[in-house]
Amino acid sequence: MELKNVISKRSYKTVYAEDGKIIKLFVKGYPKTNVFNEALNQTRMEDSEINVPKVIEVVEIDGCWAFISEEIKGKTLEQLMIENPEKLDEYLDLFIDTQILMSKQNSFLLNPLVHRMSRRIARSELRATTRYDFQIRLEEMEQFHEVVHGDYNPSNIIIDENGKVWVIDWAHVSEGNAAADVAKTYLWFNLHNQNELSEKYLKRYVERSVIEEKFIRNWMPLVAAWILDTALEEKKPYLRDIVKQEIMR
Repeated sequence: MELKNVISKRSYKTVYAEDGKIIKLFVKGYPKTNVFNEALNQTRMEDSEINVPKVIEVVEIDGCWAFISEEIKGKTLEQLMIENPEKLDEYLDLFIDTQILMSKQNSFLLNPLVHRMSRRIARSELRATTRYDFQIRLEEMEQFHEVVHGDYNPSNIIIDENGKVWVIDWAHVSEGNAAADVAKTYLWFNLHNQNELSEKYLKRYVERSVIEEKFIRNWMPLVAAWILDTALEEKKPYLRDIVKQEIMR
């Protein structure tokens, strides 16, 4: 398979678009289980009310694992927000309504969010006493059987040529409390220097859902601790501040 058209690149994978397919090619040594788990997660979500690209196969290419799915032609919601700032509120409502619908889908075959968060917090840079306190707090949080995307942001929403909304990148999906997903999206906006948009997103989400703002904010320190070890170094001070504020409460 000859791969030429690179559409994104990270330290652990390169994503190509070839012949109507999206090929995520992971670096040599990347865990095989992670690749198959992402494919399995996406396959499970294909049967939901959310539009999800179909999984085609998982293959090995020159000693590296690759996950192949159908390509969706269109633009990301992030691109559309930049190109059409006058439609920001309209796009934001579409973004939120899709997230609310997603959370209501069948989640019983997905891994529990609390287990994912607990494992990550346990190996974080936080002090042992802080890790312990946060894990206890995590266990005490009210749990639900809702779909939590885990990386829900405008770059993972595609609007196709017919105006259909697609959600991509299901590597981190799990079963848990939707408020945690909202908290993570809020932090994503702030980590990308979109503080004003983060507040607007949170306000409009609360208006359009049944979740109160205080419950979302209660998840923010836990989510900050969860993603701290994988964040870029220049983003870590912001997450540390959120964790520190919780410790000092």
